[in-house]
Amino acid sequence: MKSLYTVLTALVLLGLAGCATPSAPKASTLQGTAANVNKMAPQSTAVTLVAEGKNVTITFPSLQNNTGEGFAATPCQATFALVGSHENGLTKSVTHVYQGSFVANGNCALFTEQPSTTYTKTQVPRFAHLESAKEGWEMRISEDVAGKSLLIAGKVQ
Repeated sequence: MKSLYTVLTALVLLGLAGCATPSAPKASTLQGTAANVNKMAPQSTAVTLVAEGKNVTITFPSLQNNTGEGFAATPCQATFALVGSHENGLTKSVTHVYQGSFVANGNCALFTEQPSTTYTKTQVPRFAHLESAKEGWEMRISEDVAGKSLLIAGKVQ
């Protein structure tokens, strides 16, 4: 009876360990390049991701963005909150999906395909998908949570 209890306990612990949420990027800062796939294709630019807990801040440092007081220069960036994670059993890749919105005008609004703050205060949600790859992470920004309406694609590490 004791060995049966030990086996059942081991199976339960093994099952619970298999259901754990896939881990988010380990590095706190990831850098790479990304390209717009629609309006500004194939224009690419530098991208920096800073992971902090369940949030990731995505910055495009080279893009013009003037959303400050009197149209002062501001970073083209947004903080995205974790929506969920999943693992692809076939490819063994892990994908984390985040939701956020850019406050943008100028090149930043064009690249992220956001309404310009020059004309409206409306912020449109965007979804960032980080998928583990052999070398770093593949990053995609889309209009929908499933990633079907792709706007931006890139790689970071």
